[in-house]
Amino acid sequence: MAPEAVPEAGAAVRPADLTSSTDVLALCSLRWEWRLDRGERPPNPRPVFEHDFTEWCAQHAATHRAFLAEIGGDGVGMAWYGVYDRVPGPEHWIRRSGSVQSVYVTPSAREAGIGATLIGALLVHAAAEGLDHLLLHPTDRSAPLYRRLGFAPRDQAMEIDLRALPSYRPPLA
Repeated sequence: MAPEAVPEAGAAVRPADLTSSTDVLALCSLRWEWRLDRGERPPNPRPVFEHDFTEWCAQHAATHRAFLAEIGGDGVGMAWYGVYDRVPGPEHWIRRSGSVQSVYVTPSAREAGIGATLIGALLVHAAAEGLDHLLLHPTDRSAPLYRRLGFAPRDQAMEIDLRALPSYRPPLA
């Protein structure tokens, strides 16, 4: 496990343990706060989300990695990446990549280098895990940070939002 990284604000950044109730609750709290910060109203009460989120983390511990930023033991930021296997080729049988997801720093802890430290820890971990590359969908606000950290538009990548297709059926919760 990599040592903790410390940004300007004195937050410790470390890999989270998706089997630890303490870490999962901290991540859950950050996910919940993020939605409130965006002005959203979650459809279910927080205890229901906590239960469901805990189950989700247990089910996805093999495919997802999370990082926590903490100040004085309180979670102030998180960053995730999901890992997926790619179709093998004749030159490289094992091909793995990842997708950066759910990067969030609480409003009171922003602009102190915590986001950059979270992503830096995530990059070190993903490289050590042997991933070929990481993809992400930045917001307008976060794009400059990702560029500073080495992310760049690549080739002619494109995407489609399948939710716009008439054949789309949302997953059952």
